[in-house]
Amino acid sequence: MRIALANHVNENVLLKGWINDWKDLENSNNFQLSIKNPIIKKVDKNILFDNQKILSREDHINLFLPKDRFQSFKNHYSRLDAVYCSGKIIQYTRSNGTQDYGIDLYLTSTIVDRFDAFLEDGYSVLKVTKKMGYPTRELLNYIRHYLIPRSYELENEIEEIGDLFPTFSGTYPEVMNILLDQRRQMEFVLPIMESALDSPSYQYRIKKIKHKNKVKAWKKTKGFGYSFA
Repeated sequence: MRIALANHVNENVLLKGWINDWKDLENSNNFQLSIKNPIIKKVDKNILFDNQKILSREDHINLFLPKDRFQSFKNHYSRLDAVYCSGKIIQYTRSNGTQDYGIDLYLTSTIVDRFDAFLEDGYSVLKVTKKMGYPTRELLNYIRHYLIPRSYELENEIEEIGDLFPTFSGTYPEVMNILLDQRRQMEFVLPIMESALDSPSYQYRIKKIKHKNKVKAWKKTKGFGYSFA
């Protein structure tokens, strides 16, 4: 029995552990994930997980996730991979009638993955733009119609999670500040980009850069003759 958890029933926690094994459960909507050496800490959205108060270190703990995520889980994880979860401490009855304590999972940890994907998308288009040497109308539309709306969606999701925010890689204030700062930057540059793209002198500059880039490509693939350009 996980005695250390007994005094914390219904409290919200964060958990870090390592995958031991998993199995599909018959006659159930869940699959079982066995976690070895889990570290369970009291959640605090303002403090990184590494610095939070430890409630318990266990030999193992079994977690239960929706079965519709089973195949995706098997595709992305392997035995002994580290896992990071958030949830609530519960008391439950085993099949043999004895009592124990476990964690009822919240699906909040995926917000960090979505936030990271948002940043990666932004840096990817920035990398492409720098390689081209100039912004495009497509980039402007991507910022306006995808990145900025996505930042508002993420902001709402993070606010809804609130005190349950999983702080494994960043605290609630840190992540929110980065998100809002990225949006401020994008909203600031949009009118500047639009004005530049409509400017005849800027369009002429883009044509010159396009020609220069095309010549560079020729030099790489067509032999030495184009190097005289």
